[in-house]
Amino acid sequence: MADLISRFLKGEYDYPEFQHNFRPALESYERSIDDRAYSPLDAVADIPEHCKSDLRAFCEQALDRLPKEALDRSTRRWIESTLIAEEDGYTYYSFFDGSGRSRFGNHATIYSTRVDQESFLLSSFNGTVCRPSFQYSKLLAALRAVGSDELATWVYGTEPDGAFASIDHVWSLGDSYCESYHLRRIERHPSPEGGGSYLMLLPKSKEWMLMNEYDGERFTIALHGSRRFIEDVVSRIDATPDWG
Repeated sequence: MADLISRFLKGEYDYPEFQHNFRPALESYERSIDDRAYSPLDAVADIPEHCKSDLRAFCEQALDRLPKEALDRSTRRWIESTLIAEEDGYTYYSFFDGSGRSRFGNHATIYSTRVDQESFLLSSFNGTVCRPSFQYSKLLAALRAVGSDELATWVYGTEPDGAFASIDHVWSLGDSYCESYHLRRIERHPSPEGGGSYLMLLPKSKEWMLMNEYDGERFTIALHGSRRFIEDVVSRIDATPDWG
């Protein structure tokens, strides 16, 4: 699929040849993933010949999105097989092994605050929320720099009533290191009926994880990964790690 689009953008196919090859390639791709392709691949298949400028723009966007779409799907499968455990018919998020060691090697809390009556707004008025020593955007920038700008995915998971692990949202299509707005999911859609809420940022390699955790009473930010990785990140934002 990516090769076909690239060759069209290089001028190796004219419009009729490209459309003749693209439609069956798209159908084959959707069969292989057992799902509908993300936008704008559907649009590419339907753009008429007289809108060639639009076609090129959509093809360029599709070429950028294809590896991110694949990352969306592979990350979901990886979480299901690696970070979700089952016991006695219940599923739950499992970020640590039996000895309490992070599945990423090491982990350190870099921020934690109490939350009053499950309300971030009330906690702000009450002065309960502790001001962190760093800006969240600076944290994401540090992760980008130390992690060599690796493609990364935002994942929001919850444990409604502590009964099962749910993957509520997976998003790889944007610039993950500039998307601090994902934090609003914890505020607007906390785990129903109690249970944990987990907003994760995971790179393609799965060598580290940024964890934002909320249980209704406390909000915590932690880093998982090699000790050197964590130390490099916290040194850039002047945070003090509390090693687990």
